[in-house]
Amino acid sequence: MLYTQAGVDGHFRTAIWVFWLDSLYRDDELYAMMLAQAYYGRDSQGNAVYGTKNAALTLFHVPVTEMACQQQVQLIYMFKAPSLYRPGSARLVESSKHYMTLCQEQIQQ
Repeated sequence: MLYTQAGVDGHFRTAIWVFWLDSLYRDDELYAMMLAQAYYGRDSQGNAVYGTKNAALTLFHVPVTEMACQQQVQLIYMFKAPSLYRPGSARLVESSKHYMTLCQEQIQQ
């Protein structure tokens, strides 16, 4: 409801909402809540996948704590645009190439 109103009134309400949340929670808590509810697209059966932990298990078949660097990069891209980036898709691989090379460099060190 706060985001549906346009103009100055909508921006003012959004600012109040953000200030209120910021006073209640630390930044890391806000990020954790956001990632726990984030939409990551659909699994192979067409079911919606929500939450980073669930996405790691459902889409990559590993717990989030055991994900490889490349899988983490792919999950970040999927968070950004879940309808464009699906696990194993050419678009996801091509878009994340630069960061994949950084993963390889990190592994070699």
